[in-house]
Amino acid sequence: MATKFPPSSSSSPDAPLYRPHSKPRHRLSQRYWEAIDPTRARLPHCTRLYDSSVLLPHSATLRAGAEEHLPRVLDKLVRHAGQLRDWAAGRRIAAA
Repeated sequence: MATKFPPSSSSSPDAPLYRPHSKPRHRLSQRYWEAIDPTRARLPHCTRLYDSSVLLPHSATLRAGAEEHLPRVLDKLVRHAGQLRDWAAGRRIAAA
């Protein structure tokens, strides 16, 4: 199956889409500014979900033969989950 599986968005509070301090319109008051600080949030469930999820593009489900190919693809992901985790961990270490 020649489908690209894009990475998911970062988990909050690291998500690039959630950066209220980059928008001047949020400079309403110091109290509000501090309340919307994304670094205050500790979201271990979001991080764990981000670290353990695979996004399946909708276009992959619409391809001809997807009902035959997708179960094999998912089975292969499960069989190689350990290798994928090691690979991802290595990428995170290299990026740090």
